[in-house]
Amino acid sequence: MNSVEFQAPGIKVKAPIIVAIVASIGTIIVAGMTTFFPASTSSQTSSKISDSIKKEISVALTEFDQQLKEIQVVKLRVAELSSIPKEVKVSSELNNLSEKLTNIDNRLINLEQYLLASPDKALGLPLISKEVDNLASSVKSERVNTQTEIARIYDQNKWFIGLMFTMAISVLGLAISSLFQSKK
Repeated sequence: MNSVEFQAPGIKVKAPIIVAIVASIGTIIVAGMTTFFPASTSSQTSSKISDSIKKEISVALTEFDQQLKEIQVVKLRVAELSSIPKEVKVSSELNNLSEKLTNIDNRLINLEQYLLASPDKALGLPLISKEVDNLASSVKSERVNTQTEIARIYDQNKWFIGLMFTMAISVLGLAISSLFQSKK
């Protein structure tokens, strides 16, 4: 458990963090009270304030004592739980290992039953896996072939479109030349 050390002249206290937090909160309350309710010149007002501060301090101290008692109880319980005999620890580890071994045995029995019930299915799995691999490689080779054919058709289309433009320009040229010939 984490703890904090407090040191004052001639005093050294080691307390859990919870105690340190409670003490800090109490200090903040007292400081806030003195800041926001400054002492007045009237003795009645100062006595009322000092009485209310005393009450708050006594309440804070009572809560502080209760929390210290609760912390001690928790410490004792943690000490009890952490001091488990070695035999109990070994026994619990053996129980865990026994459960795991039983689980593995059950899985092995289920696998044997499946293999004995339908050996053709058990042997069929590797064959199906091989067929899937072969199918994947054939799809890949077909994809490469298809891409090659698409590239070849694309090149043919470029040549065909070029030929069409050439023929259109030559027909246009013949039409223009025959038009000029007829005007003369």
